[in-house]
Amino acid sequence: MKVTSEKTGPCEYTLTIEVDEERTKKALQSTARTMTRRAPIPGFRPGKAPYSVIEAYFGKEVVYGRTIEALGPEVYKEALDEAKLEPYSQGNLDMATMEPLVLKAVVPVEPVVTLGDYHSIKKDKAEVPFDEAEIDKTIEELREQHAEWSAVERAVQEGDQVTIDLVGRVGEEEVLSQAGRRTEAIPTMFPEGLFDHVVGVEPGQSVDYEQSYPEDHFNSKLAGKTVSYHLTVQSVREKELPQVTDEFANTVGSYENLAALRDGIREKLYTSKQEDADEALATEILAAILEDATMEYPQVAVDDEVERHLREFKQRIQSQGFSWESYLNTQKKTEDELRDEVRPSAEQHLRENIVLAEIAKKEGIKVEAGAVEAEIVKMLEPYGAQAQMLRPYIDNEVSRQGIERRLLTTQTVKWLIAMATGQPWAEAAADQPPAEVEAAEDAAAA
Repeated sequence: MKVTSEKTGPCEYTLTIEVDEERTKKALQSTARTMTRRAPIPGFRPGKAPYSVIEAYFGKEVVYGRTIEALGPEVYKEALDEAKLEPYSQGNLDMATMEPLVLKAVVPVEPVVTLGDYHSIKKDKAEVPFDEAEIDKTIEELREQHAEWSAVERAVQEGDQVTIDLVGRVGEEEVLSQAGRRTEAIPTMFPEGLFDHVVGVEPGQSVDYEQSYPEDHFNSKLAGKTVSYHLTVQSVREKELPQVTDEFANTVGSYENLAALRDGIREKLYTSKQEDADEALATEILAAILEDATMEYPQVAVDDEVERHLREFKQRIQSQGFSWESYLNTQKKTEDELRDEVRPSAEQHLRENIVLAEIAKKEGIKVEAGAVEAEIVKMLEPYGAQAQMLRPYIDNEVSRQGIERRLLTTQTVKWLIAMATGQPWAEAAADQPPAEVEAAEDAAAA
């Protein structure tokens, strides 16, 4: 087998593979026999027809095509070994000529990057501001989450919980029907206009109203239509917020007392702020490294990253209750137009990942043994009794590889922050709230 290699693009090589005559002949005959066993030729026993008859019966292009399907993977692997290429992803294999049998393979290879002197990058450690009022705000949010509802015999007010029946019609067509729907009376309640008409209605009362919707409304049943609604309020309940006491602290998170609750909130808020600050700092550091780096990567790497970004975006849209088609209609865009929109950010993300992978390799940064398993356990924790049932969807080879890459990226980013700010690596991996914040919280608790 004769193999020649030519670089035909960034991290892309085209292999020309000429298969020797004897090997081609044997492969063709083997394919031909297999074809006649599955689809015997009239007048011949299965697998016993002469090759010339088989070729004439099925067609030369068909026999060669089936032969390449069987022979191709083996020949492709041998050609990669001979050309000393490590593919980034599966290449394309096509037939250039039949006689002699010459195959062409376009092979994308791993990205190549040359880094500048990233050790010279210096940054100040981000200061994390902290305001005592943020703890109070979080406690108010917890009170809202743990509120209880009590039935009242009065008209609906904003913030009440209501149970309603709602039927919407366009002419004789029913476009919406909800019976016994329990919801909160807030300005953003669905469908648009409902809030304005439910406020002021007493339990047992009904009202009729009309609402018009624009042509580009996300709900195709309502778009461009004027809907006649019949609304009945079954019951009204008002919110009762719990008192902020030690008992409340124990209810919201098994905290021993109110002081422990405030301490836990402070720690979570600080950690979140520190993560945001570190993310902004990491973006600055990466931008400086990218500016001084040279790299090339195959086009398929960009295409793969674009598809990943688009897939994740689609999942977010669908998780919010919208169909992908409705979203595209609302935005007046095609999927290809969205694909073009996300390409710049996807390519930037790819470049950052290439740089981070190279730094991890140079600095010997690795994911600790057991870290992937610990992350899987953490991911399954919220599912409680269903965790073991869901585990196979997360605990598989592809998923573990993805988790390991993500953990390695996180570790490398932390290492970069430590390097640029002059912190010891061990300290950078475990930030703690500043002493002055702890002191302020202790004083407040006292």
